[in-house]
Amino acid sequence: SRYRILREREGSGFTERLSTVAAAASSGKGDPAMLLAAARDAEPAIRYWGATGIGNLGRDAGTGAVRAMGRLLLDPEPVVRTAAARALCRTGRARRALPVLVSVLEEGEQWERLHAAIVLDEIGDQALPVKEAMRSALAPRRDLHADGKYVVRVLNRALNRLEDTDRKVP
Repeated sequence: SRYRILREREGSGFTERLSTVAAAASSGKGDPAMLLAAARDAEPAIRYWGATGIGNLGRDAGTGAVRAMGRLLLDPEPVVRTAAARALCRTGRARRALPVLVSVLEEGEQWERLHAAIVLDEIGDQALPVKEAMRSALAPRRDLHADGKYVVRVLNRALNRLEDTDRKVP
């Protein structure tokens, strides 16, 4: 459930662990060993923040982090796969990551798709090989809230930057 992260398991220390990892990941200078341990955690939210932190470190995360992110591309949670794909892009390994981002963009739920679209926008020219998939995802989807228009807007922005155009979303 998308609300699972909000449910405290009494005495588990989950909220404290999540807070610690999220703060370290967001600082941009987190401890790679701690972030790698988080990326192996049983809890998807902790794995997400571990992968996000590794991505924020980029090339400074080290080769062990790159291998760990490669394994997370197979994670059962789409948001963790997307965070791992972003981390690989930030370490210069977009080739492995792009198929995962496209898959989430095509098959994910609304917020999962948005996360993938944001990463595709963030990585700039590294997204060039998947331009056609991004164009395909511009079509409104009736099964999503507001037809997924925010995802369309993010992808349109990314494509405008890649192609040096100024298309507008109606």
